[in-house]
Amino acid sequence: MEIRSPYLRAKVVVPAVMLLAMMGYLTLAIEMGTFFVGNKTGEAFFPLILGLLGIPLGAKILFDAVQEVREEHGGAEQKPFKVVSTPFILSIVSFAYIVAFYYIGLIPAMLGYVFLFMVFFDDEVRQLLRKFIYSVIVTAVIYLLYAVIFKVQFDKIFFGLIL
Repeated sequence: MEIRSPYLRAKVVVPAVMLLAMMGYLTLAIEMGTFFVGNKTGEAFFPLILGLLGIPLGAKILFDAVQEVREEHGGAEQKPFKVVSTPFILSIVSFAYIVAFYYIGLIPAMLGYVFLFMVFFDDEVRQLLRKFIYSVIVTAVIYLLYAVIFKVQFDKIFFGLIL
């Protein structure tokens, strides 16, 4: 699919999609419930902080991208380009991770997210078992970091179960 509008290029579309994803992320964080449990941070604390920081930063990046495109293409005729790009695909994968986290829990969502990134950034899709094992290790380390060190209490860890 080819489009001529300079504002539909990855430079503008990716920040717009990420801003929408951050808005969804903040909404889900607010719906998660408790930000503090006793004197510890709750499951929604970290997503809330990320959402509150991510939305203004995403808006700034989007605004800068629109300004840059406006300066670059001040009315000159544009060449067609392809809509699907690497940053756009990564934005979709990140949004899918956020939605999956809400519905299936932290561990399966993070495992899939890390695995897809490893496969996506490899020049040749090979050694999938090794990538899966690395994904399991990375997921375990991140879970231990949040659960043990930061003492974040997750509502859904593995398909609705609390470990």
